[in-house]
Amino acid sequence: MPLHMTSRGVLVCLATLAALCVVMDGPMLARLLPWLTGQCSPALGPESRWNDWWGIGWLRFHNRLVREVAQADKAQGFDLIFYGDSITEDWRGTSGGVPWPIGSGGDAVFKKHFSKYRAEVLAIAGDQVGHLWWRVLNGELPKVHQPRVFTMMIGTNDLNAADCNQNETELLAASPGIADRVGEIVQILRRGAAPNAHVLLQAVLPRGAAWVGLAQWQWPNRFSKPIEAINTRFQEMVATDPLLHYVDCGPPFIKRTKTGFVLDATMLPDGLHPNAAGMDVMASCLEAAIAPLMQVDTSATAPLVQEDTSNDSPVGRNTTASGLVTMQDTGSAGSKSSALDARLAADA
Repeated sequence: MPLHMTSRGVLVCLATLAALCVVMDGPMLARLLPWLTGQCSPALGPESRWNDWWGIGWLRFHNRLVREVAQADKAQGFDLIFYGDSITEDWRGTSGGVPWPIGSGGDAVFKKHFSKYRAEVLAIAGDQVGHLWWRVLNGELPKVHQPRVFTMMIGTNDLNAADCNQNETELLAASPGIADRVGEIVQILRRGAAPNAHVLLQAVLPRGAAWVGLAQWQWPNRFSKPIEAINTRFQEMVATDPLLHYVDCGPPFIKRTKTGFVLDATMLPDGLHPNAAGMDVMASCLEAAIAPLMQVDTSATAPLVQEDTSNDSPVGRNTTASGLVTMQDTGSAGSKSSALDARLAADA
């Protein structure tokens, strides 16, 4: 049974880990690290992380996002929502709800490219697809105002969770399920939350093979083919839904060398998360994909209906290129202040 971790408990665990690092050899510690980092713990259905204390705490952060959605719904609502994990949370300049070095400047990049929309970032570092699935079922979907566009980047942490033995075979085996879980979230939107909104699936970005050393930027690596498999499945999904779209913003993060290819450390300093320079490159890519979708008027749809089941109590496991018609936007025009400004002023 999962345990709620107190501050004292965290310190004890860290001290224990430090002691283990001293007494254990490299191979023994390598076998322990997957358990400590959440590897081999895939979220195969909608699942919360209520006992995760990273940052301000997962459940606390989720409830903050729920309040942001509810507050916006009382006004004009959002017309563009970004869903995702830590890479998307970088747009807020935070990780787990608190500032962190790599994400520094991400919020400024977001304002630069997307402040012309009523845009919102609903992303939590460390989330797998199942965690986002749970969040959209528990308050992180608008009830009144349907956005014009949802965009999602999610799945790299599912690969982490499947990386038990650090081999390509197990990651390839997990890839179809990862993509299909993203498809389940799309269907939630289609079944009533936002039937006429456009959904833009972002390709899973290239990533390194380790957290330290040169393998951080090695490419290709054991993640390459699984990432390709997930992204290929996304493209197949897009072919069957005229309101579903796909964009791959990953190529600029791979650079050619004399001997092959590597990830660009100037934009992916840890081999996974784009810094402000990388976010700016990605934002330009996304902006070009989002702009035509934002011109489609979805305001004629009925108000959204969704039961709000979010609360502060612990919740356990709950397991189970396209054509585009553009229309003249006759909705509210004029200045659209960035939703980030109000969000950053909100109390945690």
